[in-house]
This record gives sequence, structure tokens and C-alpha cells, in this order.
Amino acid sequence: MVFNMVAVGEPFVFKNLKLKSKLLLSFFIVTCISTISTTIFSIYYFSDKIEVEAVENMKKNMRVAQLIYQNKVKEIESTTHTLATDRSLQVLVNFLIKNKINQYLTDALDSKKLSQLIIVDPQKNLLAQTIRKDYARLEKETALHNNILIKKALEQRETITATELIEIDNLQKLLAISVASPIFKSEAVRSANNNSPIATQPEVIGVLLARYVLNQDRILVADIENLLEVTAAIYADAESISFTTEHLENKPQIRAENYLRTIRAQQEIHDIDIRYGGQLAEYATINDINKMPIAVLGVSIPADRYVETTKQAVINLLGLMLLCIVVASIFGYLLARSILIPIYKLLNGVRRVTSGDLSYEIIMDLKDEFGTLASSFNSMSRQLQELFNTLEQRVQDATRKLQNTLAHMTAIIDNMADGLLVTDKQGKIIRYNPALLAMFPKRRDMLGKDCQDIFNDAEAAELARKVMNSIGEVYGAEISLVDNRVGQAVATAIIQKDTLSETSEYVGSKYIGSVILVRDITKEKEADRILKNTVETLTRVGTALSAENSLLKLLELFVSEARNVTNADGGTLYILEDEQLGFEIIQNKSLNLFLGGAYTQSIDLPAINIHEQKYVAYSARTKQILTSKADFKEVFDPERDKAIYTLFKGYRIQEILVVPLLDRTQNAVGVLQLINPLDPKTGDCVPFANNHIEIVFSLASQAAVAIENVRNYEKIERKNIAFKRFVPTEFLLRLGREEIEDVVLGDASQETMSVLFSDIRSFTTLSETMTPEDNFHFLNDYLDFIGPNITENGGFIDKYIGDAIMALFPGTHVGVADDAVLAAVGMLMRLHEYNAYRQNNGEKPLSIGVGIHTGALILGTIGFESRMESTVIGDTVNLASRMEGLTKQYGIIIGITSSTYQQLQHPERFLIREIDTVQVKGKEEAITVYEVFDVDPLALREVKLAHLTRYEIAMQLYKSRQWEEALEHFLALKVFLQDDKVINIYIQRCQYFITNPPNELWRGVTRLDEK
Repeated sequence: MVFNMVAVGEPFVFKNLKLKSKLLLSFFIVTCISTISTTIFSIYYFSDKIEVEAVENMKKNMRVAQLIYQNKVKEIESTTHTLATDRSLQVLVNFLIKNKINQYLTDALDSKKLSQLIIVDPQKNLLAQTIRKDYARLEKETALHNNILIKKALEQRETITATELIEIDNLQKLLAISVASPIFKSEAVRSANNNSPIATQPEVIGVLLARYVLNQDRILVADIENLLEVTAAIYADAESISFTTEHLENKPQIRAENYLRTIRAQQEIHDIDIRYGGQLAEYATINDINKMPIAVLGVSIPADRYVETTKQAVINLLGLMLLCIVVASIFGYLLARSILIPIYKLLNGVRRVTSGDLSYEIIMDLKDEFGTLASSFNSMSRQLQELFNTLEQRVQDATRKLQNTLAHMTAIIDNMADGLLVTDKQGKIIRYNPALLAMFPKRRDMLGKDCQDIFNDAEAAELARKVMNSIGEVYGAEISLVDNRVGQAVATAIIQKDTLSETSEYVGSKYIGSVILVRDITKEKEADRILKNTVETLTRVGTALSAENSLLKLLELFVSEARNVTNADGGTLYILEDEQLGFEIIQNKSLNLFLGGAYTQSIDLPAINIHEQKYVAYSARTKQILTSKADFKEVFDPERDKAIYTLFKGYRIQEILVVPLLDRTQNAVGVLQLINPLDPKTGDCVPFANNHIEIVFSLASQAAVAIENVRNYEKIERKNIAFKRFVPTEFLLRLGREEIEDVVLGDASQETMSVLFSDIRSFTTLSETMTPEDNFHFLNDYLDFIGPNITENGGFIDKYIGDAIMALFPGTHVGVADDAVLAAVGMLMRLHEYNAYRQNNGEKPLSIGVGIHTGALILGTIGFESRMESTVIGDTVNLASRMEGLTKQYGIIIGITSSTYQQLQHPERFLIREIDTVQVKGKEEAITVYEVFDVDPLALREVKLAHLTRYEIAMQLYKSRQWEEALEHFLALKVFLQDDKVINIYIQRCQYFITNPPNELWRGVTRLDEK
């Protein structure tokens, strides 16, 4: 037994190392990676913590520095308040003893360490001032009258303290802690001036302004530095103005961006730069009395001590890291040594056994997995030794059995009906059976030859090469055999498993040859071809039958296809109705006889009762397929079948096939009779093939179903036509439905349409002279004349309301408005024809009125489940009905609204004039009424058209309140249009408005109080 172990996916660096080196190197790498990553993380963690701590310390320093600054402010405030309340100063100010005041201020300035002292009177006039020599430029201050601290001290009568930015001139500014304290008249002076009691509110006689200038001041920042051990400074305009450094080049500095950030944010800003030479700084704003930032207070320390702390921590962590690596390496070495010693013993035992020493045992006194492995190895070596002792005998026995098996297999192969050959690994034939030789009789000597020398087909000749390159795959190809037969060649590889290479290495399966099996599939190919043709025929004919809606064409197609499938010379189709088989189709190629169906010549032959002794009758009764070989014999009645014999005189029937047409419920609906199938090659009559009979029977079933479908389709079409006479198709389409049964209660659709209303004038009077039956006949005649003109122009009639018609125009032809107006004009023209018909019969002519309005409406169904109807709802319908009523009031025939007029795509096709602007009852919005006078009598139409321009001028004058001028035009028009009711209406209105003019709100709108 040979063991071959391969390391899968082993890194290249480990490939050539021994196991001990691999273990030590892996342990060392893992230890280094984990230790180094932990150290790096720790360094970054502690560095971040140091930075956070530094920021917190600087914030604490800034809070202490601000406290020191506030203490300084409080100190100056207290000093100033003390001076202002000194009675000596109050007396001197009260009596304006200026030389004494100046002396007093000079002494106070030196003793209190202030920069400037100023006294002003209540009018803010300067009384006295004293300034330290260092700040003599304060004398140039010009804005003392506008000093806000003095102003607030006078107003609030209390001490005011703030940091102040003093502007000496455009170039000089000083920062100072300023205190303004009011000076009150002393009690002694008030008592001396009057004997009255002392007032509760003492009089203010002046204001003392004390300033402690921070520019070049060292005391304040020195206090901060001494207490916190930091560098402190006050900055103005990004320049340090108060610091303790002696040399200019070493004075504290602030970066301009940090100064601007602090001023703009008005909060503490820190600047942390932890590196050698860097600094940690914290900045806060100094605000004036209006809380506006005017300077920045900053404290800073060198970053070197934090850098040293970080550096020391890094050194300690690196030392600890190296120590961990050394300790881990020692531990790894000891662990690897304890693992490798047993492995080496096992390896030595494997080498001894593989060299043939099966008696070798591994001595290992261990209780762990290595001890178990050593015990298992010793047991395996003993079993191998026992197996080796019996292996030779078993091999001999197996060899004898294999020889016997090969002898049996050779006999089986030689007697196989299918051909078989075997090739070696070079593709040469080393074995074949007699069946293969029979398939290729011209190639007697095949041994040692290549497959390409045997097979004519190039693809089959490549089978041995294909399986050589793809062990385990099976390849096949069709090949040509003798006598135009077809064979199927299948090839697969012969492999030898668990083989060794020349260097005794395990290589797995090895290709040693191939087997090719050849089978005759001629009959199978023919069967497949017949099946394919059958399926194609059934599919093609079934599709054609399903698509045909004409019953006559369907029957003719069925007979033709059945004849084509069987190559029958003739075919006759009978349709069964009321137990009678009627001749429907007769086709005969030899006689050139084609009757019935869609052919022009009809069949005049008597029907056959299904109880007669006829092939077709018997097939219809029993629902069986019959051929001329059947036991049933047809009995002819000479008198009865005389007409049939006349058709086939001199024609001999040799073969006959009768197939019933069975519908879905297996009831016969007809019978197909085919006669004399002809051989396509010789033209001789041959028997009907079984597969042809099956195809014809399948076609007959499809034809029966198709006949049933066509009949059902025709029945449904008749019902649909009947339904459409009550519910317009257009209405269903607008609801998104194709059939009436799809409509459900509540279906609705919003549309923009033109609505047309027409009504017969004086219909009530006319109907009273007729009986109810005469009324129905009259209305049907009238509607038959004018109704079709609506559908011809793209509209549909929604409902009949007595003698009135309500029609809808969705705009399917020209447009929603044009279609409606064209329909109205056409209706009146047809009415003229109908009136001529009535006058010929001695009846009075009819007159109608038509109103049209265009707008949005809702089409839908209303009612309940057992009784509903289609309807149209909306203001558009109401206005169209009102429009038809207005035609009576104005004496016109066709009236349209402004909405319809505006939506006309071709208004130039019609003769239109404006009638009036009215506000109908129940409506707030006025509508303009127009007349379409295309249908007026020719003479009246020409007069209206000739004077249309003057009519429009008269209407414009009427609307613009020029009633006298409008009256002149209307009177002139009356000469030509004496019976025009519109002209008479406007003459009466003009005459009335001349004497009774309406108010200024009148806009030419006529309000109608009746519907």
C-alpha cells in the first residue's frame, strides 16, 4: 500500500522547510503579529489619552486665568468706587477746586497703580484728568463725550465696570479695564447749603473714570504665569499687547486663524501641537460692555513634556513587546520539540514498512493521540503481513475467474446484434464482432486500422480521439450503413483506475483504449419522422381550424386537409342534424368534382337517415371508425341512391374510410368519408395507413370542436348584436368593457364630450291626433330617418326620451364639437327628406330643435344588481338640454354654446352667428349662445350671410351700451329679416334700455328665470 500526501494551498515560504521549521516559524510569525498589533494599538490609545488630558488641563488653566482677570477687574472696580465716595474728592468736585482735584488725582494714580483718572461733570465736560507717562497718548482721546461707561454711570447712578477698547486715533488703540463711578454731593455740603432734611436721592455732581491699560502691562499676565506655571498673554488684532517676555522676538504669538476663530466663535478655542518645539494653547475672548469680543486672553505651555511622556511610554511598550516575543519563541520551541519526537518515530516506522519490513513495531510510551496512532500503526502492519501471506493465492484465484469471465464476454460480444469494436490507446482497432462486420461488409480486415479507415462520417471517425481527451464522457454520432440504413455510434473510454507512473507515483485513472458500439436505428428514425409529421400536421390544421370563424370555410378546410394527409382521391362530409346526415362537402380530384361549402355550386342530394344500412349512417350511430375491410357491408337502395350513382358513374371505389366527428361530449356532429388513397410515387390505390387513420380521427375531433365553437360564436354574436341595439358599443368601450356581461354596477368613466339634444316641436299636439300604435309607427319612421346620421358622424344615441334624442359625441372622427355639429346639420337635411315623404302622404311637415353643449361628464351604470342601466351625469348634460329649450325662445333650429363653438377645429365649415349671452336659472356662470344656420332655407340663409357683418356690428354696439346706434342697425336688418325672432328681441331690448338703462354692473348678460 502506497500513501501519497499532498499539502494543498501551502504558502511558498513553507514549501521547502521541514516540519520543525514550519512549526517554529508559524508560531514566531503569529506571536510577532499579535504582539506588534497590540503594541501599536496601545501607543495610539495612550497618545490619544495624553492629548485628551492635555486639552482638559489647558481648559482648567484658562478657567483659572479668567478668574485672575476677573479679580483684577474687581480690584480696579473697588478702588474706583472708594475714590468716588471719598468725601474730600466730593467736596473738591462740588466747589470745582481744579488744582486740588488734579493733585488729588495724581496722588491716587501713583498709589493705586492706575493708568488714567478722569473726572467729568454731569454734562460730560472734562473737569480734571491725570495720566501715567507710559500712556500719555491717552490725551489725544476725542470720544470722551460718547463714552458708554460714563453714560451708563450717569443714568444708573452706580459704578459701571467693563473692558474697553480706547480709540486714540485711526491708528492707535488701547485695551483697558475701565470703571466709571458717579460722584455724589457729600452730606456735609448739602447740609451747609440748606437747612432742609437730606434728600433720599443725592445729587450726582460728576463721574470718575479710572482706566487700567493692558497694553505693555506685565502685572496681570505675571500673576497668571506665577500661579499656573504657564505663558500668558493678551492679544488684540492677532498681536500680543500684554506679556512678560523681555525680548521682542520671543514674545508670545497667536496664529491669525486661531485669533479669528476665537473672536468669531466667542468661546474657548484650543490649539494642541504635541511634538518637539510645539505648544499647547487655550484662548478665550475678552468682551466689552456690549458683550462684543475685543481681545483674546491666551495661556500656553511647551509640548515637550507631553512628548517626553509619550516617548517613554512607547519605549516601555516596545521593550515589553520584545520580551513577549522572546518568551513566546522559547515556549514555541519546547512545544514543537514535544510534538516532533513522536512524529519522527512514526515517520521512521512508515519508511520501514514501505521498504518491506512488515515485522517492525513502533515503541512509544504515550497516552495521548500519538500513542493511539502508534498502536494503530503496529496493528495495521500485522494485518498487512497476514494479508500479504494470502494475497498471492487470491490473485491466482482471481486470475482464473477473470479468464473465465473474459471467455463468456467474448462469446456474448460475438453474438450481439449490435456492432462493437475496441481500440487501443493509439486509436487502432484491436477487437470487433461479426455484427459490426455485417454493417461494413466491404471492410473485411479491420484489425490494426484506425477508425477513420472504417467510418465514412468524419464526426464518427473522431469518436476515439474525443473519448481519449475526455475520460469519463460518452460521445455519440450518426453514421451511414449499407443499403441506405442509418446507425448510431456511441463511444466511451476504457480506463485503468489507481495506476502508478513510471516513477511509482499515484496518477489516478489512466486511459488505455476505447469501446465503440454501433446500433441500427433506421426504423426508429422512420418512426420519429412519422411522429414529427403527425404532430406538425395536427398542430398546423388545429391552429387553422381554431382560427377560422366561417363554418363553410372551416368544413372545406377540414376535408381538404384530411385528403392531403391520406392522399385520398375523394372526400365527402356529412353534417348530422335531427338524425339526418346532410351532404355538406364533396371533393373528388379525379372527377374534378368540388361541391358545397364555399364553392359556388351547391349540393342537391337527399339526406341519409342514420338508421339506414350505410357506412356513414352506421358510423354516426356507433361512433366507430370504419374501413372497407370492416365486417359491416353497405346495402344500397337503387332508387334511393340513384342521384349518388349519377355523380360517380363509371368511378370504382376500391378503399373507403369513414370517420365520425365527435364533439367534447362524444356526440357525433357529422361524418367524413374518404375514398381511394393513392400512392404518391406510382399513383396506384393503396390501403389506408394506420397512422393516417389516427391523424384523420384527431383532425375529425378538432373539426367537431371547431364546428361547435363556430356555432357557439355565431350564437354569441347574434346575442351581442341584440344587446348592442339596447346598449351602445361605444358606451361599453368608454367604461373599459368589451362585452355586456363584463359590466358591473358602479362602472364609471369621466370624459369630455359633446351632448346633443333634439326635440320635435308641438309633439304633444301632434300625438293627440294619433292612436298609440300610430304613435309608435310615427316615431320609428322619424328616428329611422334621422338616427343613422348620428352614428355616421362618430356619435352614439344614449337614450330616447319620448320624441327627444340624447346623443353623445366622443370625437372619433373630426373632433368632439365638429362631429356633433355635422350630425345636427345632417339630421336637419334628412328631416327635409322625411317631410317631403310626409307631404306626399298628405301629412304635415315636422320641425325640430337641436341644442349642443361640450364639456366634462360622467358615464356609468346606476341602479341595483337585478336592475341597472347606463346613464350620463354632469352639468354638461343639463346645459345641452337647456340649450335645446333656448332654440324655441330665440326661434332658431340649431343652437350651440360657447364651449362647443370654441372647440370647433374647423369653424369655417359652418355658418354661425352669435345669439345672446344668458345666465340660465340655477347657474352662476353665463354662457354665450350661437346659431348654426346651415340648414335654413336657401333664401333665408343667403340673406343672413349677406348681412352677417352688420349683425355683428349691431351686437357689439348693444354690448357696449350704445343702444341707440344698435337700434338703428337692428331696424335696418329687420327690413331684410322680417321673420327673424332674434332681430325683434334685440329691437325691443334696445328700446327698453334707451329709456330704462341698467346699472353700471350690466355686461350684456340676459338672466333667464325659466328652465
